[in-house]
Amino acid sequence: MNIVAFGCSFTLGQSLEDLDSHKVSKLAWPQKLADAVGCTVDNLADKGASNKFILYKLLNHEFTQDDIVIVCWSFIDRWCIIQKDDVHQFGIWNTTNLNKRYSKTLPITKTATAFYEHIHDDEDRIQEMQRGIEFSRLYLDSKGIKNYHMSVTQSLVLDNPKSWFKTKILDVNWKKLKAGQEPGLDGLHPGIKAHQIVAEKVFELTQGLTI
Repeated sequence: MNIVAFGCSFTLGQSLEDLDSHKVSKLAWPQKLADAVGCTVDNLADKGASNKFILYKLLNHEFTQDDIVIVCWSFIDRWCIIQKDDVHQFGIWNTTNLNKRYSKTLPITKTATAFYEHIHDDEDRIQEMQRGIEFSRLYLDSKGIKNYHMSVTQSLVLDNPKSWFKTKILDVNWKKLKAGQEPGLDGLHPGIKAHQIVAEKVFELTQGLTI
């Protein structure tokens, strides 16, 4: 058995103590879950990943029948442009109005600014996220790959599911967990305890990845 985890910084383990020496944190929930189950793990999360990019990366991954996929879907205020030879990712931190809120070192781009000023719409992004989740489940089911899904913005999926949305979302409330525990080193991302609780919750809800 091998866990393949997809997601954003909440899955990568951004701001956890060991990330400087690892590409992904060994303290993040995918590793903690793998330790609990007693299996290997491939943490394929990316910092700042949009739901569109997560789906893109999932569809282009070569899975084996030994894999169990767990996707932690990201925030709707991120997007990407998939080009022939590259993927251009951006978020609200790349816009003029919100750059100072995050980091003055992050680049302000015309593409991001134009997107958030003229194109971005919450309902459109919610529908795109739900379509991506539903499609990824159907895709993985068609390959016989066991898969589970949760979201750092759980309420956007559970509170207003579209009639065609049939994917079960694990009841993991990241917002509540993050608020009740010590944050990571940057004061923004989940800390070690929150990651441990998420791993335990996923283990409980899936009965050790057996259902």
